[in-house]
Amino acid sequence: MDGSARNSKVVVQENENDRRFLAPTKDTITKDNIKDSLSSPSPKADPCPHQAIVEIYHEILPELPAVKIWTDKRKALLRSRWKEDSDRQSLDWWRTFFTDNVKTSDFLTGKKSEWKADLEWILKPTNFVKVLEGRYKNNGKPEEKSKLSVLMQAY
Repeated sequence: MDGSARNSKVVVQENENDRRFLAPTKDTITKDNIKDSLSSPSPKADPCPHQAIVEIYHEILPELPAVKIWTDKRKALLRSRWKEDSDRQSLDWWRTFFTDNVKTSDFLTGKKSEWKADLEWILKPTNFVKVLEGRYKNNGKPEEKSKLSVLMQAY
């Protein structure tokens, strides 16, 4: 038996109906590659720039509650909104979103009541859609209608 066969690792794949031994793959974890997998970023690493988006939120919306703890739930919410639309995979998109859709809303920024939106609330799927649709704009109309009324007033 040569040295390479003796040092091979075998991966067991199990499910209810199937138990089989598979040959080692590039993803097989051994004592030789475990250090590399912990120290270098995985190719499947989260592409969503959580910290940068939270920093933009804090910069544009200092009047809203600050994010102090970035929980797994919050990570998942932001990651989902990021992945839903390729347009959202840009820090400029998030800067514009916070500026045009949240900052300009008296309701979301607490100018109409004691309540203020926080980042977690904004990122929840149903709330996010409503913010994008302009439901919390000061005139209460979706963004498309408010743009139309602005155009009509210009004439």
